[in-house]
Amino acid sequence: MNTQPDGARWLLPTHAYTSREWFDTEQASLFERCWAFAAMASDLRDIGDYVTVDVGRVPLVVVRSEHGLSAFHNLCRHRGARLLDGQGNAGRTISCFYHRWRYSLDGRLTGVPQPDQFPDLCSDELGLMPASVAEVRGMVFVHADPEPPVALHDWLGDVVAALGDTDPGALHRLPVERHDLRANWKLFVENHIDGYHLWHLHARSIRGLDHRRQQFRSPGRHWIFDEPPTSEGTYPDAAITGVPLLPTTPPGGFGSVVMLAFPNLGIAVGATFFSVIHAIPLEPTLTRIELHTHIAPMSADDSVRYAARQATTRTKG
Repeated sequence: MNTQPDGARWLLPTHAYTSREWFDTEQASLFERCWAFAAMASDLRDIGDYVTVDVGRVPLVVVRSEHGLSAFHNLCRHRGARLLDGQGNAGRTISCFYHRWRYSLDGRLTGVPQPDQFPDLCSDELGLMPASVAEVRGMVFVHADPEPPVALHDWLGDVVAALGDTDPGALHRLPVERHDLRANWKLFVENHIDGYHLWHLHARSIRGLDHRRQQFRSPGRHWIFDEPPTSEGTYPDAAITGVPLLPTTPPGGFGSVVMLAFPNLGIAVGATFFSVIHAIPLEPTLTRIELHTHIAPMSADDSVRYAARQATTRTKG
């Protein structure tokens, strides 16, 4: 018997945030069937650059070759060992540490030690298993399926237009921040799309935005939120941080646009920044938050003003 009030029947049960069984089901039934954020395109500029990402339970790798970006299942075709870890540059060859099977950057099997032990081996049939990769506005996404049921642009839908014309690749990238949150990933996402707390928790940090006029919409599975500045024609975050405006910031004032690309990628655009907030589920009650923030390149004078503003802010507590 459902004992919840009528208005609360849509709420998830407590074990949705703590249960290993629920977590494992999400990995298999949700994350492995969605487009997933992998990296910023700036992480993959040079031939041989790679980044690994687990999409649900599926280990993938994205690598840049002379032909562009490719994605593969990050497993050797011989004994299933993981080929690469983290991110870096593989040179011109992906080599398995276990038995030194070698693959080209486009996934072809190019070398097998002691080939006489494999007289019937057909190299053409043992290339890396392909996955899908696509890029939008400087963000690289992957899908475990080599033929996803929906293309990335169709999956993101209105989110692409809401991103505006900002190109993170033309901006200055701040060091990536990583924080381990001892909570379920959905708690972070739910807070990300909650406009109610802005009046209170962020009363100082994002002052100058008119919370009374905040608007949000839910195109498909995603979420888009925006609010204007309290005073027309102003740029509140520029006044707070002292960072120059982005080249694509519209004239006549700008507040903020915040998005959630379902299920776990936050995107925030202000007058002075473009941020990607990736909530990575590690355990039922452990989530890694990775923050990729981009700002306009600063002149020497801008840097001095920014440092002075930060020092003043710290002094005021």
